[in-house]
This record gives sequence, C-alpha cells and structure tokens, in this order.
Amino acid sequence: MPSPEKPTKPAVSLKERQREERARLILEAAQTILLERGYHETSIDDIAGQVGIAKGTVYLHFPSKEDLMIALVEGQLQNFVQVIEEVAASTSSARERLEAILRRTYDPSEARRMQIFLEVFGSADMRSRFAEKHERTQPIIDHARNLLRAIIEQGKAQGEFDQHISTKVMIVMYLNLLSPRNYHHLTTDQTVAFEELLPQIIQIFFHGISRKQA
Repeated sequence: MPSPEKPTKPAVSLKERQREERARLILEAAQTILLERGYHETSIDDIAGQVGIAKGTVYLHFPSKEDLMIALVEGQLQNFVQVIEEVAASTSSARERLEAILRRTYDPSEARRMQIFLEVFGSADMRSRFAEKHERTQPIIDHARNLLRAIIEQGKAQGEFDQHISTKVMIVMYLNLLSPRNYHHLTTDQTVAFEELLPQIIQIFFHGISRKQA
C-alpha cells in the first residue's frame, strides 16, 4: 500500500511575503532608532522615514508605538529562547548547559538585547502595556521555563544537583540571573571585568557564597 502523501503547506503569496518583509524592516528601523535615541525620542515618523514608507503604513502593521515596541521585545525574547533551545539540545552535562546560557546572557555581544529591554521597560507606561499583553509573551516565557526545568531535572537525575532543593526554586533563582533589569548594573559596572564577573556568578549559583575550602 502506498504511503499517504504528506500535506503540503499552502504557498505564501507575494503580497504576504511583501507584508512580512515590510514588518521586518519596520522592526529593524525601530530597533536602530530606539538604541540611538531612547524610547521617548523614538517616533513613528522617524521609523517610517528610515524605512521609506508613509506613517500610515507603519500603523497598518502596528496600531501604536507601544505595540511596535512590544513586538520588538517579543522578537528579542524569542531569539533568546532559541539560544536556550540550542543549548538545551546539546549533549553537555546539565551544569555545562546552564553555564553556557549564562555566558551567552552576560557576553558583551548581547549588550544590544539588554539595552532594548531597558529602554522599553524604562517607561512606566510600557511596563503597564506589556502587562496587558501578558497572554502574548507568557507562552514564550513558559517555554523557556520548561527548557530549564528539563535541564535541571536531568541534572538531579544524574546526581549533579541537590535533589532536596525544589526545581521551581532553582528555576526562579536562575531566571533572575537572566533578567536584564537585574544584571545590567553588573555588566555596566567598570569595576568588575567580564572575565571576573561570570566566574563569580557561576560560583554563587552553583556553590553559594560560602568560602571555598582549601
């Protein structure tokens, strides 16, 4: 008996591809201007001008500046979760995978992502609007938690981590280390070099602050 044919995905129309490309260009322009001028000095007029489209065209994709900023943050969240997915899929030990995610988080090359979060969430209005859009971003965050939960549970099963410590507690503590609002002061503090910062964070998370035994 011949195997059933796999359903084919409907072809994306030229109009839809153009729409997707325009939305991508708008987000890129918004990111560039946001990083150059800050949230309050970023305007839809400037974004439209940089893309070379009418202001009204921007609103066809994003009803407001706030919606555009939320989409920008969502994109950064999704990109970071992809990093976690890649690390989670590796064959390294649980601890090595958690350390790898911390390295990617604190690496100076990730400063742009951190700045986007800080610029957007520096506005009280944006924090409120983002909370209203909770249902859009929560699945992304939940996915990240589930990936971390799987790594930690593997670490417990393999004897790397203390089974008496709640996995939920470990996840919450670890996620705090990944929050830009929590760690940006450390990365911008010139008194602590990156080469010194990361080993200290890893030491505290995996071993606590007790003095190492000689």
